Amino acid sequence: LYEHINEGPVCAFDYKCGTLKSFPNEMTANLANATISHCGACASCSSWNDLELQWSTRDDLSEKAQKCGTKTMFKGIDALQDCLEED
Repeated sequence: LYEHINEGPVCAFDYKCGTLKSFPNEMTANLANATISHCGACASCSSWNDLELQWSTRDDLSEKAQKCGTKTMFKGIDALQDCLEED
């Protein structure tokens, strides 16, 4: 499954400027001093909104999801979604 994971395009970012862009391969990203975010082109699997959400919730999403899951266990998916969307 992962035989060719490090081949082909990669999505990488520049810590200094905050830019995120696709590179043809790992080597070109490294030559540009970019940090690889994931294999595959940028936005091929996630939208900018998804990436922002992943970054902004990286420190507390797991804890919040666990609390909401427990709180809404028998109330359905809509209750879980509402709980997760509350500030």
